Amino acid sequence: MSEGRKETARAELLITPEDARSIASLLRYAISLNTTAGLVSPTQRRLATSTYRAVELAALVLEGKPLEEAIRESDQT
Repeated sequence: MSEGRKETARAELLITPEDARSIASLLRYAISLNTTAGLVSPTQRRLATSTYRAVELAALVLEGKPLEEAIRESDQT
């Protein structure tokens, strides 16, 4: 990128809706494992609330929810 010129980098993820739902499920499963580990052994490090919300937001977007709707839903969980 040249000096003085600002560009926004964009990325595009090309996967099937079924694969996106699978990835969303895996994200939620990984978070549930962390929660379970915290319940079994309270000395294990637990994730911050913001991390849980970020993962839920990513999962909702992968499932095809519009960003604004996904943000509202992830804030409610």
